[in-house]
Amino acid sequence: MDNEIKILVYKCLNVYKNTGIGNVNSNELINLVLSKKHHYNPNKGSFNTYFATITKHSMIVLYKKMKKELN
Repeated sequence: MDNEIKILVYKCLNVYKNTGIGNVNSNELINLVLSKKHHYNPNKGSFNTYFATITKHSMIVLYKKMKKELN
């Protein structure tokens, strides 16, 4: 499951690479998303939808953190 999550995270990063949000640290993002995998319930939704949502939210959190550190 970890490798599938990593692939999905890199796909999301690739989609947002031309925006500022795509410039977050990929290793930190992967660790954040992997830390949420114990919340995943396959009976309540699809794998891709759940982890894509978690990835996008985590990207925003890391982006805001990065912007705050730069200011």
